[in-house]
Amino acid sequence: MIQVIPELVDVNGRKRVKVTIRDGERVLDADLIDPFQATQRRRAAQRLAERAGEPHAAERIEQALLQCVDAMEDARKKAGDDDANAPAADRETAMGAMRVVRPELILCDGVVAVSVPEVIVRDGQAVGRWRVYLRLAAGETGEGENGGTGEREKDGDGGDDDGGPTGAAFSTPDRPPSPVLPLAHSSVRSVPDRRECRPLAARIDVGGGVGTLWVHPVPSAPSPSTPAGWSDAARRAWLTASADADVDVVALFDEIVAALGEYLDVDESKDEGGRVEAKDEGRRMKDESDGMTRPVDSFPTHPSSFVIHPSAPPPHPLLATLALWTMLTYLYVAWDAVPYLFVTGPAGSGKTRVFELLSRLCFRPLASSNLSAPALFRTLHDRGGTLLLDEAERLSDAGDDVAELRSILLAGYKRGGRASRLESTGGGDGGYQMSEFQVYGPKAIACINTIPPALASRCIPVQMFRSPPGSDKPRQRIDRDPARWQRLRDALHAALLGPLGLAAPALSLMSDCCPLGGRQYELWQPILALAAWVDCERGKRSRRARDEDGIETRTQLVSIPGIETRTQLVSIPSFLIHPRVLAYARRLCDGGGESLLPEEDFLLLWTLTECAIRGKEPNSKKVLDMARSADADAMRGVSARRVAEVLKRYGLHSTRSNGKNIFRDVLGQLKAIEVRYGVDLNTVGKDTVRVVGSWY
Repeated sequence: MIQVIPELVDVNGRKRVKVTIRDGERVLDADLIDPFQATQRRRAAQRLAERAGEPHAAERIEQALLQCVDAMEDARKKAGDDDANAPAADRETAMGAMRVVRPELILCDGVVAVSVPEVIVRDGQAVGRWRVYLRLAAGETGEGENGGTGEREKDGDGGDDDGGPTGAAFSTPDRPPSPVLPLAHSSVRSVPDRRECRPLAARIDVGGGVGTLWVHPVPSAPSPSTPAGWSDAARRAWLTASADADVDVVALFDEIVAALGEYLDVDESKDEGGRVEAKDEGRRMKDESDGMTRPVDSFPTHPSSFVIHPSAPPPHPLLATLALWTMLTYLYVAWDAVPYLFVTGPAGSGKTRVFELLSRLCFRPLASSNLSAPALFRTLHDRGGTLLLDEAERLSDAGDDVAELRSILLAGYKRGGRASRLESTGGGDGGYQMSEFQVYGPKAIACINTIPPALASRCIPVQMFRSPPGSDKPRQRIDRDPARWQRLRDALHAALLGPLGLAAPALSLMSDCCPLGGRQYELWQPILALAAWVDCERGKRSRRARDEDGIETRTQLVSIPGIETRTQLVSIPSFLIHPRVLAYARRLCDGGGESLLPEEDFLLLWTLTECAIRGKEPNSKKVLDMARSADADAMRGVSARRVAEVLKRYGLHSTRSNGKNIFRDVLGQLKAIEVRYGVDLNTVGKDTVRVVGSWY
């Protein structure tokens, strides 16, 4: 484990921070930093983060340096003048293992935690405060100044229902082990864990191999009206529960899908192709288990047991995707990138209803349609959560305020995304300092129109349609049973602090579950990893049905580091969640490329393709004239020089011939653009509708 150890030292009478990076006993790097020099501090933090192999941790290291300096200075002042006058070497204080985490969710080695607002009565008034609920793996102990309340420790007795998943590797004679899903069953004995509730503070001592966690930023006190999300009764029950009483994640997933399906009409006809692809995907997975050659694009890792009751109805992949994304909002800190949702459709198609459902299920929903950029980045920095931005048509408008909002949404897609501002130091000298606000987190956007292509490339599209005549779903009151939503939120929090949260760090590293490439991999890997894990857990829960249904099984040796376990592999049904969602993702990727290109670019590429398939060699002016005839509004203000610049971005260069710059023999390049960008430019010439009447 890489440790960052800061020490406050005195160099020639001036305060410095000595930062040492260790990998066990080996020193990787060390540096002396003046904590009061912002430029030096920032550059050193960046270099140390890169040296530690975590370039995204630069901001956390920088903030931790300031926190450690403040903490050590306070300790030195309290120690008295004698200690202050002691030699510099005697005043050096090592802080031990240090990790900086955000306050809302903590997912790191051996520790899963979530902060929850609570309301108490103080001096006759209702006030809010933050409490953090932690689950520490075996061997970790709660210690230090924060103390602990509501602790519970229980020895496990082994068996199928262990407290946490066990990492495994699937191997074949010609293939080295690769990270896969947690095993559904093994001979590993369940281990004791520890559950605690503490006040949220800047420092959390958990001991063991983790050491000290530094919380940044420490959020402001919550309002008494801030919803907790996790009910008080459910929190007390979780504190006193045993490790083998973890929430059934499969039942939770099925219930979320059922709840969404009660209020949303989905186009079942659009799922027919997905069912065929999912069956084919399941067939390829079964062939692999029979020792046949694995197709390149198939899902190469699989759970240890695929036993699903044949009567289980397959969920629509759109509803499954929404349910998995809802679960991801409780786990997103384990991933380096989190997909957004773009909910679109005509007026009255149910976009707002999707947001109403998400607001009752997602982690810390922040629902709004008119947030200003400063309000957005300050709120996300202070408390995190899930942004639900409805009626987002203004994102395509011009103006500085909208541009600022767009930049925040673009930056919040990846870990380390931030908004930077110059703010007054407040010292009366007119000075300013750079402040950075963290905006990383899940977000959903809804509007009728399209959104900017750069933002669309960060989104999973959710196409909504109007309900068919006679459907009673639009008339259903969502809050006719509010206790149901509370039970689901309670279960999601318990799953976060149980099997789901413990598995998330390993799931974030699973590359084999998502055969898509580029940006689509970042979008779909979290969703597909969770889908495969749900399939694994479903097999674990349904293993007992194997004998009852008479399913023929065979034994396969699965290798775990230090352990050998035999598990049962069976015929794979076609309605596993993972292959259905993967087929759905492929269909969206194949049909959604046009929305990722600017309208101007797509129209010019299509026009040039129209010329190329007819053997013509136009210049930029003729391409522009044809495009204007097809869509004058899209080409308003575009010049022939602009056309050449746009096409050059895609590697399409003109050739000088007879005194003119023409585009010659570009059909092969246009076909490559189709593949690279996932768009249909009609390079095969099948479409009969022409862009414009011929000018030839």
